Amino acid sequence: MRPILSLFLTLLVSATTLAQQVEDFTFLQISDMHLNPRPEGQPYDLNGRSIENLQWIASQTNQPQHLTPYNITAPAPDLAIITGDLLEYSVIGETWNDLYRVLNILPTDNYLLAGNHDNTWASINHKLREHFGGDNYAFFHKGIHFIQINSAGLLEPLPAIERRTLTWLEQQLKRIGTETPIVLSLHHPLIGSNSFASEFDTLRLHELLRGHNIILIMDGHWHNAQTRKWHHFDSVCGGTTFGDNTGYSTLSILDNTLRVAYRFKNPDRPMQGLIEKPLTTKPPHLDTQLLLPPRLEHNQTLRVGLRIDAPQSHINAVNLRINGNPESSTPLKPVNDTWMASINTSNMVPGRHFATIDIQHADGETFTRAGEFLIQPDPQVMSYDLQRMDAGSKTTPTLLDQGVAVADTNGLVLVYNHDLSLRWYTSTGAQIVHSLTRHNDQLLVGSDDGTLRFYLATTGRLDATYNAKAPIYAPAVAANNTIYLADASGRVHAINHETAKPIWITKAADYAIEQAPLITKDLVIVGAWDGMIHVLDRATGEKRWSAWSAKGQTDRQSRYYGPADSPLVAIDNNLFVTDRGYVLGQFNLDGDFIRTLDTDISAISSSQDGPAFYARAVDNRLIKFNAQGDKLWETPVPTGRLPTPPTQRGNIVAVTSNDGLLSILSASDGSLINQLRVSPGTYVQAAPAIDAQGRIHVVDLDGVLSRIQLHPQP
Repeated sequence: MRPILSLFLTLLVSATTLAQQVEDFTFLQISDMHLNPRPEGQPYDLNGRSIENLQWIASQTNQPQHLTPYNITAPAPDLAIITGDLLEYSVIGETWNDLYRVLNILPTDNYLLAGNHDNTWASINHKLREHFGGDNYAFFHKGIHFIQINSAGLLEPLPAIERRTLTWLEQQLKRIGTETPIVLSLHHPLIGSNSFASEFDTLRLHELLRGHNIILIMDGHWHNAQTRKWHHFDSVCGGTTFGDNTGYSTLSILDNTLRVAYRFKNPDRPMQGLIEKPLTTKPPHLDTQLLLPPRLEHNQTLRVGLRIDAPQSHINAVNLRINGNPESSTPLKPVNDTWMASINTSNMVPGRHFATIDIQHADGETFTRAGEFLIQPDPQVMSYDLQRMDAGSKTTPTLLDQGVAVADTNGLVLVYNHDLSLRWYTSTGAQIVHSLTRHNDQLLVGSDDGTLRFYLATTGRLDATYNAKAPIYAPAVAANNTIYLADASGRVHAINHETAKPIWITKAADYAIEQAPLITKDLVIVGAWDGMIHVLDRATGEKRWSAWSAKGQTDRQSRYYGPADSPLVAIDNNLFVTDRGYVLGQFNLDGDFIRTLDTDISAISSSQDGPAFYARAVDNRLIKFNAQGDKLWETPVPTGRLPTPPTQRGNIVAVTSNDGLLSILSASDGSLINQLRVSPGTYVQAAPAIDAQGRIHVVDLDGVLSRIQLHPQP
């Protein structure tokens, strides 16, 4: 082992050499502008949110910047990193043009990131792809490698570091090595937020970054200016361009020293110094080797090891936690050159889990490692197989005669055989959200470039395309020989399947439609992000009626609580709709609001065993209702706020928790049959699919397709 002192000196010499290659320059951080939405046909608002303040920033940044806390004057800024929440309600109508109308007055080259307000009710990812090559992208400037990653959920306000981002980042880091100074930018703070699925969501990112020369992390979201440390990396929050904290950050690299200061527009508030540090020192790093078995058999003991490149006398303690639970903390003890611990897994739910190890160094620093492991279920009870992908998925797995199809957020369509071997795949070159549907021998795939593609399911041959002229998030629905499709501009399309030509197109809403249209005998029904339910004539596309969702009927009428992210259910003359306010309402098909059924429902789905439907509750319940909206049964089971509906086939119902605990229940009475973790603590945002043999298929944002098979019990 190398002594700690010599290791430190080696890192210092390397960092000093690279710091000497960094030129003096200045850049800005601007964050959380929240520009107002402008639907099609509405006039531009010269007095909209943040516009006047951005004009002030432009007037102040076309000149050298005096950083009062450090008594230095930095050169005029070269570039600006804008760390998300560019828009209040995403890229609706003319809003993107309005954004660049404002940004073009800034004297800098401007680099943009997605925030949760940019990617919840629609997504700006296709716009970032057009301007920067992707929503994750990097560039090199005067000796600094700038890396921008997307932490915003995809049509979901909760943040996520999904597998697509990790795959891309790993490739970036391999190319630039461990010594190059890096500024990493993302919207969501990595510390102090409980919005990620679990700590493992961000620890996967840390596993890639550890050992690299991350000189600064820039984030937003909190609308204030502050500095914190995430593990050993300095981070700054970029403030906002409206409200009491209006201002911008100036970041100066001068004489191998990084300085960050936030200037408030309010002249009574002094400039706030945030960071001043030399570039010649890398973040602290401890070389370790994590020994974690990737797979355990049923009831097998988990043995975790950690080799540390430091004398044991330099280590105060090493502790292991399972799935982030502090009550599971177990000390590791030194055995020869390895710190070891053993965990009894007999009481753990089978499936995917994560382990976290915290190393307390004698110098006061704490270093962290994390990894995933799998516990196989009892082979007498069920079997579990999985297939790993390079990106996460939000499409419900689509069942085929030969296997199963999924689509990932990189825009790949992947078809797997029954044994989960890959049959074929193809790239759309765009991002796929929910839009994957089987119709006869074809797969219908919609993407955010506005194209609906018709693939032959057996081979992947592209048979036809349809241009919706707006991003497609929702799955298409096939009825007879007509394909019904909704898009992000609020339009609904009826398409002739044989010709791939429109029969009719109706502008149903000014805001996006995220979920599949509901088709009845005479109607096409959609929920939109304008807060409304819209009902069209199936034959002509003529609008029959519109109504506020249950939240708007009983409380606040707001597009933020739209009925757009859960499927709709119609039984006889009853229409059941839940919304982002989690209010489940009952309407009739003439548009009359009848009653509220529950006030904590995040998603609903149809039953397959008669006129009934299921509801997933925010507060960890699964409910079955009959055709009149009365409860048949209710079971406490981990669910959550994500609009991921349950799925039923035969006598089983499958539902996932936010962070990937799959629960399998009896459809007849709601009794729990079994559970398995299909994710180690990342979000699951697609409904399960159950095939004719009872095999349950689930995808997650970590890029894993899981397949679970229950075995008959005597």
